[in-house]
Amino acid sequence: MIYTYPILVALFSFLFLNEAIPLIGYIGMIITVTGVVMLSTRLKKLSMNIIIALCVLVFVIAVSEVLIKVATTRIDPIKGVVISSAAIGLVMIAGLFVKKIRTDVKGEVRNLPIAAMGSVLFYAGAGTLFMAMMSMPATIVASIAAIQPLIVLIFERIVDQKLGKISKDMLLLPKLGAIVLIVIGVVMIYIAELIRI
Repeated sequence: MIYTYPILVALFSFLFLNEAIPLIGYIGMIITVTGVVMLSTRLKKLSMNIIIALCVLVFVIAVSEVLIKVATTRIDPIKGVVISSAAIGLVMIAGLFVKKIRTDVKGEVRNLPIAAMGSVLFYAGAGTLFMAMMSMPATIVASIAAIQPLIVLIFERIVDQKLGKISKDMLLLPKLGAIVLIVIGVVMIYIAELIRI
């Protein structure tokens, strides 16, 4: 459900940034989001509280993407990454004041190499997001970024093959329709960007 945020980004970008893309781009966005939702949804297993929390998260991500677009029109992308990283760091440090989080900090030390790798990937992702927002409409960037579940699915499949455990969730054939929709949607978004240029 989280990856439905490009729809809100498109709405906010249209309303607040006066961004408009060719119709084929909006159609591609809807097709991409449909494929992503089909790929990652298990709504039957979610409680109403989790669905509400996910809806709030979708809203927050959409607002964040629009604010990143606004930031790229006013500051250098590297400065934007630094500012957003500092803000995330402050939120994470604030978590240390919560006793439940603090109790297992020592146990998490063994995960520092994985956390360091995650941080490197985060900075690479944030940097490319800011760079993309500089030259493309927020709607297109958000729609392309929404294919993340497809990438995660591929990496999960590779890891599962290396470990020798392939669960039913990792089977690609049942997800082929969703994958095809994502690919078609992204191609349409790309065509919209070519038309816009």
